[in-house]
Amino acid sequence: MRNLRVLVLGLGIGQVLSSGAVGAAAPPCERMDDACFASLEAELMKGGGVGFRLVATHKRGRPMYRIEEVFPGRPAEAAGLRPGDAILAIDGRSTIFTNRSEGEAISEFAHRRNLRLKQGERITFRIRRDGKEIPVEVTTGPRSPGGVHRLLMVELSVTHGREWFHAYRDYRKRQDAASETATAPTTPEE
Repeated sequence: MRNLRVLVLGLGIGQVLSSGAVGAAAPPCERMDDACFASLEAELMKGGGVGFRLVATHKRGRPMYRIEEVFPGRPAEAAGLRPGDAILAIDGRSTIFTNRSEGEAISEFAHRRNLRLKQGERITFRIRRDGKEIPVEVTTGPRSPGGVHRLLMVELSVTHGREWFHAYRDYRKRQDAASETATAPTTPEE
């Protein structure tokens, strides 16, 4: 297992701890229950979001991060980011990597940066589009529920392991099912 510096969620969001290995961080709650997951989501909803999904790809043998999807109506779209844009740097930190450990470090940096975002914060991306390097500044907006769910899944998986990941995934399935049931149209009785 690799060593990580982990950001512990919950009421102490933003507190950075040193950790030995994946899953070795102090749990964010005493129990893996619905109240725990609801409080973690509520805490993350206070932060800022950008509104795109990255994917690590290879182009001409060079690994890099590309925007896979830009979510409609989110700050990334308003700033002009597009699917296919290569992310070369975030706030001046290069995202170009030459080996797996560098790629993991960049991924870790991007995830940690995302966890700490506040609404109204400005982030500068250096992108490559159509062979040209372009700086793009994005001002974060409120986080979307879907963004919070993805962010929390990654965080729990990385810092607390599979058991926390699966428990949160099951919680999300129950919440989504309950939400669908509550909004399902009712048919009048005959």
